[in-house]
Parts: sequence; structure tokens; C-alpha cells
Amino acid sequence: MHSSELKQKKPQSCSRNLNLVFSVFEAPVNQNELAYALRNLPCETSRLLAEEKVRLRISRSTNQHVALLNQFVKDGVDNRQVLTAVFIYLKSAYGNVWWECLLLKLSKLGIIANLFNFIRGFLCQRSCRVRYGNILSKSRILKTGLPQGAVSSCSLFEIYINDLILNVREISGVKCLLYADDLVFWTVSKKKMQ
Repeated sequence: MHSSELKQKKPQSCSRNLNLVFSVFEAPVNQNELAYALRNLPCETSRLLAEEKVRLRISRSTNQHVALLNQFVKDGVDNRQVLTAVFIYLKSAYGNVWWECLLLKLSKLGIIANLFNFIRGFLCQRSCRVRYGNILSKSRILKTGLPQGAVSSCSLFEIYINDLILNVREISGVKCLLYADDLVFWTVSKKKMQ
């Protein structure tokens, strides 16, 4: 099954969603299919993922996040409120993902065995070499991080930091949005901060 065929599927139930995940393994798996399967997790699992993230939600985009934040700023100004925002860039975020923790989170989300094993192999069976001019280094086994440029790395990273977003939800009055390794937290209040 090709990724274009997968994108046309619109699962109507959890069982059809599970079939979609299994169908990823019926053909050679490419990164687009893996990313699609991660975005379309079974219904019970998708409820555990924070809505504030863009990439795991097909129906949302960065433009919608910018528009949402812009609307909060406009509403705050119109209501003479003070908006405090903190923008965070997570430097080397993808390169520092701890595999054991990510795999534990995937397991807790109920990822099916075949997909879980594929992701484990995708993460853990990687090595790298560095070329500088005509010199090539020895091969080194990688112990952390998500593959650079892989489509599924964004989805895996968002699952990895999902706890952060869910914990921020518990703080009264604080909102947040996430796109890849960029976060924004903000709050609106009637009085200036002391």
C-alpha cells in the first residue's frame, strides 16, 4: 500500500484504525507511512495525546497556531489585559531524545506490537560515520536521538514530550502551543506582573 492510498483512508472506528496500522506492515514501510500510522493511532490512544500539538493533527497547521495566538493577543489588548508569553526553542531536541523513555511512552499508549517493534528497530539499530574532506571516521553506534530528516521523527518527538503539554494543562490560566521543537506558553491577567 502506498502512502497516497493511506492518506485517502478515513478510518471510521477504532478497529479500522488498527487495520490501518497493520496495513503499514503489509508493504515495504517508508517514513511517510510510519508518520501517518502514528498520527492515526487507535481511538483510545489518540485521546491521550495533547491537542496543542500541530504535527500529529492532520487538520491543524502552524498558520492556525499563529492565528490562535494572535487572537489571544488581540483579545487581551481589547480587554485591557496583560498577556505574558514565553517562547522556547528546544535546542538539539531531536538529537537528545532518550530512547528507553520514548519506547516506554509508546508502550503506555498501547502501540501494537508490530509497530512498536518496528519503531524500536528504527531507533536502536543506527550508526553513523563522519566525513571531513577525504577522511572518514570509524562507525559509531548511536545511543540517543531521532533520525535527522525522517518524517516520523516529528511525530515521535511529540509523543516524547506529550507529558509536558498535559502537565501545563493542569496549571490554571496557562496556555501552550507546540510545533516540532518550538513552544510558546502564555497567560492573560487583569494586572501587570510584579
